[in-house]
Amino acid sequence: MLRRGRTSGTSSPSRANNEDEGIPLLPVTTSFNPHISRSIAPVGHVFSSPFTAGSFSSSKAHRSSRAAESYDDPYPIPPPQPVNKLARMFYYSKQAYIVYGGGWIALIVALNLLFTGNGEQFNVGRFLLETSPYMWALLGTTLTVGLSVVGAAWGIYVTGSSLLGAAVRAPRIRTKNLISIIFCEVVAIYGLIIAIVFSSKLNDAELAEGATWPKSAYFSGYALFWAGLTVGFSNLFCGIAVGITGSTCAIADAADPVLFVKVLIIEIFGSIIGLFGLIIGLLMTSKVRDFEIS
Repeated sequence: MLRRGRTSGTSSPSRANNEDEGIPLLPVTTSFNPHISRSIAPVGHVFSSPFTAGSFSSSKAHRSSRAAESYDDPYPIPPPQPVNKLARMFYYSKQAYIVYGGGWIALIVALNLLFTGNGEQFNVGRFLLETSPYMWALLGTTLTVGLSVVGAAWGIYVTGSSLLGAAVRAPRIRTKNLISIIFCEVVAIYGLIIAIVFSSKLNDAELAEGATWPKSAYFSGYALFWAGLTVGFSNLFCGIAVGITGSTCAIADAADPVLFVKVLIIEIFGSIIGLFGLIIGLLMTSKVRDFEIS
């Protein structure tokens, strides 16, 4: 059946009349066309006006789907793979490359000792026996003071920066939040106390030619080393904990004064960690005897 472009009636004009009038004929299709008026639509066919929001959205979606079908890339680019941050940190970071370099150097040295017949030179027991106990004792004393001062400085840096920033908004917090700075400074005092105790165990004992260090001297050196390492790391983490908690205390006090005491209690518990290390260091030092020569 053929029809004219637009008609006002429901019936389609005949072919002969259309040919006489010279009007071009259009084929009547059953597919949906929003530009065809309701009068010439098939009976029972319901559609919305072409000027409604629904019709525009449906036609737009139809065009986009047709465009997507027409312009499909035969060689699509695959989506990026998810990045594993943990693997990148362990395998592709600067620290990982340093470890790789150290591992290769150690492997080359070990293979050199093995294939040149000098493998017995790699002897940990001989290294520990030939090393002076004074070296271990002094190294433990150094680690005690060094790690404690690093922890205190780290805590003061974190707390002080937050305190100064929050005091701009609330100047009233400047005085009472100085207690957080004091807690951080106490961490360095713990390390200083242990270093003084360690130094009292270091008497002047020169090793004569042919003499050897007794077992008590090795015990004293190793005990001071590990005691210093324990106290140093305890104070380091204590300083970091107190610094972060003190920073939070300053910011919370600037927002609400009621929170100061509550956060301060948490900060006190954090400062006790350094006290634990101090106690362990004193207990380990109590069994250390003066250095002797046999």
